[in-house]
Amino acid sequence: MKQQLFNILPTWLKSLKYADKIAHAIYGTLFYLLLTLFLDKEISFALVFFLAVLVEFYDLYTDRGTSDAYDVFATITIPLILMLL
Repeated sequence: MKQQLFNILPTWLKSLKYADKIAHAIYGTLFYLLLTLFLDKEISFALVFFLAVLVEFYDLYTDRGTSDAYDVFATITIPLILMLL
């Protein structure tokens, strides 16, 4: 599923060196903004953080083994900035 979400991105974005991190930032921000329509911004941020960590644990314990702590950081960076504003 992660690869399917990555394939939605434009071709020029996928060709960048850190396209995976940019994709994490985009999806983390979209998820955060969607959640803030229904929940407080702190709860929305906590859910985004929890989801980012959960996805990385899933990556770590599946046969892919592509877990990366920087993916969590990339996912929560923009939602953190938005929450603090």
